Amino acid sequence: MRKRDCLYLHALCALLRLELEERREFADDAFESYERLDISPTEIHRSKSDHREATRALLAVLDSALDGRGGQTRIEANDGSDGERP
Repeated sequence: MRKRDCLYLHALCALLRLELEERREFADDAFESYERLDISPTEIHRSKSDHREATRALLAVLDSALDGRGGQTRIEANDGSDGERP
């Protein structure tokens, strides 16, 4: 994967995080492992490996949150639905 692709994936994951934070409630420290890396998708001067590590950390938290596993995240749907599909 080229650096440009890695930056793009990092940006998409960051947008997904923002979207999920608006729709769901996370524990205060849910994204601590990602934030500790102190890198954002807009920091293009950082190395590809830094962005790859940040993307992996972010994906791990999102995966855990969406699967409902791991004690570090607490999720509740705020979309007003009853959880059933149409």
